Amino acid sequence: MDFIAEWRKSRANILTILILDKIANRLFKHFGLNTGRVFATGILFLGFEVAQLAIMAIVQRPVWPVLGASLIIACITSLCFYSIASAHQYGLELWEAALREASFSKRTETRLVNWLMGWANLRHQLIASIVCVAVILGYALIFDVFFISWDAIVFVSLMALGGGQGFYWGIATPLMTTHLCQSPIAY
Repeated sequence: MDFIAEWRKSRANILTILILDKIANRLFKHFGLNTGRVFATGILFLGFEVAQLAIMAIVQRPVWPVLGASLIIACITSLCFYSIASAHQYGLELWEAALREASFSKRTETRLVNWLMGWANLRHQLIASIVCVAVILGYALIFDVFFISWDAIVFVSLMALGGGQGFYWGIATPLMTTHLCQSPIAY
């Protein structure tokens, strides 16, 4: 059960879970974990929206023409955070149930723990998000995707942050599945 213990500990090294759980534990500690995460996602949405509106006010952009896009982007970003946290929780519960019936060989468990320590790394996740933001923002600015470059800076940066986390775990999770498929399970 070392893998399950490491998987539980890795929760503290996944950026989206770290953010959602900190908000949930501070503001909604009287609720369960899942309910707290739902409320934390709402708080995150409000935070993203306020940040976008503040930036638009600072650069003196009219808010009303782009309010719908602003709301959609804040929603997409906060839901990216929530979906990654939910997928991690679901994977944990699924593996715990499977490992009660069968266990991994020691070599397989060591490989999975090493994989988990390598990928559940805050530095790698931040770098992936920054690269994703830079690439998408560069594309939007170079090819004039938006009429006004401030719109690209405000909207694309936030959406790319959530997308960067989704992109990171969209690559990491299939790699883990490959490890699991190639690993013998001892009964």
